[in-house]
Amino acid sequence: MTAEAVQTFGRQVVRAAPRTIARTEAVILGGRGHAAAVIEALTGQGITVIGCIDDDPAMLDREVHQGVKVIGPSERLEGLRAEGVRLAYVGVGGIGAHGLDEGSIRARVFNLLVAHDFVVPPVVSRDAHVAPGVAIGPGSVVFAGAVVGAECRIGANVLINQGSQVCHGVTIGDHAHITPGATIGGNCRVGRGSIIGMGASILLDVVVGDFAIIHNNAAITGQVPDLTEVYTDGRRFERGPDAAFV
Repeated sequence: MTAEAVQTFGRQVVRAAPRTIARTEAVILGGRGHAAAVIEALTGQGITVIGCIDDDPAMLDREVHQGVKVIGPSERLEGLRAEGVRLAYVGVGGIGAHGLDEGSIRARVFNLLVAHDFVVPPVVSRDAHVAPGVAIGPGSVVFAGAVVGAECRIGANVLINQGSQVCHGVTIGDHAHITPGATIGGNCRVGRGSIIGMGASILLDVVVGDFAIIHNNAAITGQVPDLTEVYTDGRRFERGPDAAFV
């Protein structure tokens, strides 16, 4: 899927809206750094971000990026949808290396947008390379400099961050995060809600289970079970069932 294909996807799924709202107008839920990165990724794709939603009162009217400001709290979503705004994007970033709190928020944000009947399209930066025919789920973002190879399948609400390499035939589960500079070898599977840290590498054909965390610069040559944390030096830690947030 190319950036142009993402635009086509948006036109296909947006139903008729009131005359006062353009079919390409969108809102972002989140008003900090990741929201700015999403605005940047949308540059040149024909989408007009009318504002960001953030529940922190101190953020109101603050500029996020390129003139886009925070326009109010999440209570505004229902009204925006009623006005005819159809497109929305997740503006909350990835999961921290030592916990899943931010990731759980990201999953909740995605689910909240879906519950309000917004369309949450995938975003592919014009400076990313995605092979033709790659399947990318709703809410997922492929940032600048990332490469996604042939026959990959990317789930919903996935982050393929800057400069990461996802080789041919890889499957990535919903809500996973491939962080900047990570490399996923051919035919690997990365499970739901898992994080591949910056500079980490996953050998071809390896399965990383659900809700796993691979630390920065770790080299993974064997299977990683569900709910496992792998440190840079290879030590493994079982995280426990409470870590499964979606």
